Amino acid sequence: MLWPTRLTLLIIVLCAHSYSTLGASIWSSAAMAETFMQSFTSTLGRSNILEADQMDDIASISDTLMSAVKKSGGKKNKLQALNMAFASSVAEIAFADMTGMPVDVKSNAILNALSEAFLQTTGFVDSYFLQEIRGLLNMFAQASANEAAASGAASESAAAAVSTVGYGGRVGYGTDTVAETGISGAAGYGGQGG
Repeated sequence: MLWPTRLTLLIIVLCAHSYSTLGASIWSSAAMAETFMQSFTSTLGRSNILEADQMDDIASISDTLMSAVKKSGGKKNKLQALNMAFASSVAEIAFADMTGMPVDVKSNAILNALSEAFLQTTGFVDSYFLQEIRGLLNMFAQASANEAAASGAASESAAAAVSTVGYGGRVGYGTDTVAETGISGAAGYGGQGG
């Protein structure tokens, strides 16, 4: 009974280790990273989901990551950092503003482009990496939505403050008008009585 448990644990550990190295493998060589980035960028560009300046930003991030891959020396911790840098950069760029396409449309286009890039580069789709990206996309989309809501609330608050000042000014004018009306009303009353 002890051997099957140990054997199962050994298989799980070996699979987990090989699975974690698969995600990092796109960064393991400059050629593979470049192929992955080109495939991702071109597939995402064809989807017409992001604005031209967002695509330029992703291309710029790709260049930066390529430089980092060349300097990483294949160290596992640096490769994992590149994974996270890539994921968070794409998510940040995609949801820097909440204009354009709906969140789910942008997210699906990015995930589809990543899947395509993985297939073209490695022959498989790293679903764990895609789940991490999906989580980051959701996080950045929520943060942008919260920021937009807070900005909108601040704008409404400022507009209300301006409106209140304007209303207060009208009250002042109204007071003058009431005073004038009272005077002319008194004169009118006196005129009617006399």
